[in-house]
Amino acid sequence: MSNGDLIKDGLTEDTLQELTRSDLRDVAVSNLDDFYVIHNHWPPRAGDVANYVHFGEESLLLATLLKERIGLFQNKRVLDLGCSSGSLSLVVADTAGKVLGLDISERSIQWAKLLAEQYHLPHLEFASVGVGSKEAEKTVGAVKWNIAIFNPPMVIPSADASYPHRDGGKLGLELPLKFLDFAAKHLSAGGDALFLATNPIVNGQPAFLNELKKRSTWKLEFKKRLHSQFNANQGISNIELLFLHLKRK
Repeated sequence: MSNGDLIKDGLTEDTLQELTRSDLRDVAVSNLDDFYVIHNHWPPRAGDVANYVHFGEESLLLATLLKERIGLFQNKRVLDLGCSSGSLSLVVADTAGKVLGLDISERSIQWAKLLAEQYHLPHLEFASVGVGSKEAEKTVGAVKWNIAIFNPPMVIPSADASYPHRDGGKLGLELPLKFLDFAAKHLSAGGDALFLATNPIVNGQPAFLNELKKRSTWKLEFKKRLHSQFNANQGISNIELLFLHLKRK
């Protein structure tokens, strides 16, 4: 969807510029079925990488996979971890009872709130807190949730490229595992986690899946390899992109 098409949805370019507080040359709008998603153009501007609002191919892949399982979300309480500007929250909005999106980026949360307001979705809430932080624990609260969805930062950092908004830490595993452990703490027994994760093959061993085996909290319901990319850095032969559906024991 072009920015001009937003006029049809009652959001003019002038209003978009005012609400996002950004030069429209930096603001992109992508179509997601009946919704649009506001994000930044690629690549990030120099000096603005940490504030970059990401919406990429993986987001679209996960959105499609969630839609195929939309019945799971009927009247459920859903955590959207690392929600960016709310694309996954919008996917389940018409089905879920309540959705809470968390993201460390204030700009992402500002734009997610803008979209929820534009679409009159008061049961979508968003907070600018880091997953795993004390602020996040307080925001999520003591009442258990039913489902967690996330497409976490999972790029493996390298010396010649720095993308803080996509940096998953060592081997690209640290943040995905952090999100998973946070979900385990806040989901009820029988709750579901549906997410993407990179699975680096290191010395012939699947690094993410091996870490998952150490977590007795989870039962694997479904696993699908979406694609495999070659990466010769840090002893990695291949990096698989996985879609995982886990159930909280």
